[in-house]
Amino acid sequence: MELKDILSYQGIELKEDATIDDYKAAFDGVFVRLDQASEHPDVKKANVGEATRKYATELKRTAKEHGIELSKEETEMPVDELARLVTSKVQESNSSIIEELKSKAGKPSEALEKITSDYEKLKAKLADEERVKAELAEKLTNKEKEFTTFEKNYKLNDNKKSLMSEAESFLSSNADPLRKKGYFSTVNEKYKMDLDENGEFLITNEKGERIPDPSKHGAWLAPIEVLKNEAKELGIYKEIDSSKVNPTTPPQSTPPPTNTDGVRNTRPVMPR
Repeated sequence: MELKDILSYQGIELKEDATIDDYKAAFDGVFVRLDQASEHPDVKKANVGEATRKYATELKRTAKEHGIELSKEETEMPVDELARLVTSKVQESNSSIIEELKSKAGKPSEALEKITSDYEKLKAKLADEERVKAELAEKLTNKEKEFTTFEKNYKLNDNKKSLMSEAESFLSSNADPLRKKGYFSTVNEKYKMDLDENGEFLITNEKGERIPDPSKHGAWLAPIEVLKNEAKELGIYKEIDSSKVNPTTPPQSTPPPTNTDGVRNTRPVMPR
């Protein structure tokens, strides 16, 4: 099985020079892990929408059972406003019926007792529904906060891991292991790593201040440059000698000699 077959099955298209980060971004834009589906913003939004629609349907059914006609504008109200409206209309209707029965009878009739009982049950039911709705809203808010925190921590830790891995590549191979260990301890003590309001990875000093770039006015050093400078100060930075770097252009091959008849010799003629 080839990689192109897997990408074709997943419906992902990548350029030839794509990196693993490009693949991760493309994958995350299409798929949601099963164990994280309930926390995905789109899934949560769909669940909340379904619960809200069911609640609105129940309110309309309650109004119909009590002979209350709702206008088209009223049925399209937000569910919290619709709940208050239906409750108010049911209370008005029941209060009117109760007063009418009281005026026609010297003592409570069976009809009066029934409508009073139904009225109290309805009030209790609506109160329970409001309580459940409030609890659901609170849980959803908490879950959104937990997801936002989890997402930020995951991205921050991933950036930290990548930064420390890159730092290993420019530390001198001759550096004492204790000095390398001290280097990473110093980095963790002197600097703080976080994400800005746009989700971009940044590094600051202990006071939370960005590190200025001495070569560019008003610019900040990238996290990797801060770590390189720290390695240079500790004398464990791996300097690259440009004179020893292999040239990028391949050497030109010399064609074999030709004899006097113009026929190329494929190998030199040995003396007899």
